[in-house]
Amino acid sequence: MKVKSLGFKIFLAAAMVLFGICSLPCFGNFAVSVAEKYLGRTLRDAPRWMEVVMHCSFIGIFAVLITAFLSFVSLGKKIAGYIKNEYGLFHKELKMSRAIFVSAVVFVFYLLCFSRIILADFFYHDDIWRAAEGSRSWIGLGRYVSEFLSILIHNNIEIQDIAPLPQIISVFIMSFTTVLLTYILNGKKIDFIPALALTPVFISPFFAQNFSYRYDCVYMVIAVLLPVIPFLFRDNIPAFVFSSIVFLILDCMSYQAGTSVYIILAIFFVASKILSDEVSEDLSATPKKKKKLAVFLAASVVSFASALVLYKILFVNSKSFDPNFYADAQISVTSIIPNVADYIELCAKDFGGFFTKFSFAVVSVLAIILCVKNSKCNKLFASVVAVAAYILGLVLSFGSYLVFKQPLYEPRAFMGFNCFVAVVCFVLVKQVLFFEKKSRLIKCIFVPVLLYGCMVFLFTLGNCMSVQKKYQSFRMSVLMSDLDDFIVSDKDFDLTFSGTIGMCNGNEIAVKNYPVIRKLVTVLPSANSIWNDDLMKFHNIEIEENSSAVKPEWPLLRSTVYHDIYAQGNHFHVVLKEEF
Repeated sequence: MKVKSLGFKIFLAAAMVLFGICSLPCFGNFAVSVAEKYLGRTLRDAPRWMEVVMHCSFIGIFAVLITAFLSFVSLGKKIAGYIKNEYGLFHKELKMSRAIFVSAVVFVFYLLCFSRIILADFFYHDDIWRAAEGSRSWIGLGRYVSEFLSILIHNNIEIQDIAPLPQIISVFIMSFTTVLLTYILNGKKIDFIPALALTPVFISPFFAQNFSYRYDCVYMVIAVLLPVIPFLFRDNIPAFVFSSIVFLILDCMSYQAGTSVYIILAIFFVASKILSDEVSEDLSATPKKKKKLAVFLAASVVSFASALVLYKILFVNSKSFDPNFYADAQISVTSIIPNVADYIELCAKDFGGFFTKFSFAVVSVLAIILCVKNSKCNKLFASVVAVAAYILGLVLSFGSYLVFKQPLYEPRAFMGFNCFVAVVCFVLVKQVLFFEKKSRLIKCIFVPVLLYGCMVFLFTLGNCMSVQKKYQSFRMSVLMSDLDDFIVSDKDFDLTFSGTIGMCNGNEIAVKNYPVIRKLVTVLPSANSIWNDDLMKFHNIEIEENSSAVKPEWPLLRSTVYHDIYAQGNHFHVVLKEEF
């Protein structure tokens, strides 16, 4: 045993030295030069790749330190033992026939909900670029988990399109996440109705954007799973802090928006402890419980802040976020109030249709009322706590984006809100099942109404994608036919676009009912889209977009109801028409 321990220590020491050497700037410079020699070309933005090499080395050092802490430090050994024990309890519950049934039903439910999006076989946003180029490039955004897992999942360095396999894998992970979340929130029991109530964490209209990415969806689903795991160990503060920091850093390496899920769960446990009378409003009544609650709250805040700071310092490239394309991660305190206002406005505007919004509003009101009614503490105090927890959950569900100078307002960034909706539904169902004896169905009927509304939206979106795909194919066929009359096959040419083909009129009713669909259905080709050239590759045409070459006096070669084609030599400009 001692020999093995000594050998393992030597291995860790050697690994630490190796990763330490790799983190040096001189090694990064060497790695870049070797890569350039191997590729036979100069790397674009070489300093950025040197940063990537350094940060990958930091990941190795981080992994070695974690392993050493859990293996040789007394506190680390205790944490490892506790984590192993808690996982064993969860695994035991997971093997129960009831849990197996719940897992199977949740999996089938998710598969049904997302079936139309899967069958649409739609290339969403940068999917078309990844399919055309085989590129990953998540590592440039600090998403190392996504980068390395993509190589394993696609079984290649250059990732080819393997849809719908990533979506199916995502459904498995979604099912596991929901079951784990049920186990954590439901007193370490996996029951059917609470599990179903938690499904909005994934079937929310906002998460439809995450799932629509045929390449990214797996890692975005993992980003919801990772911040849930630490709460499995919440009863042991050292284990909770350790796991929170580790899994939140990993979460940032998967998809940063997922960290907001952690905030919602922390608020839930603090509020539930207060409302269950574990902590009374009487300051002298339960000092031990109050101290325990304060420690848990402090541990949650410190863990969250520490994880994000460590990630920012050790693993984020200096050019990870382009303010013009993604988000401006500069912290701005003065932006908090405007960000909150814009965020809540978007949530209210884009969260499905009228019945979905109305159902959630009713669910929210009933959840607050029943929490106060069934609370064992003073009703006025309980009302303040319940309302404050709801407001805090809604506001803080935007996560760290709240303090960004320019946040990302895309639906895919609203993971915290999805979790917020799921937790509110769970709270209502739990209050009805555990405390209410009369009119149970009436009191929680709006939860299934909400779930059905989310299902309807997902089916509508999938149908819109299918219709838009056919329309795009038609418009491209007409364009290719017209260009064929003017393009000389043995010469290179430039092609630029202005205007857009727009949304197919067949989707008009759906867009009217669900305006957010305009954000969730990619329209190509369109002016200045960075994916126009990749779209053309799917028609066996290699182009170089050169907008600076476009001149207004170019002769008009052809004008149709769909587009106008201008050209000068081998330079072509297409004006796309949306309205005929």
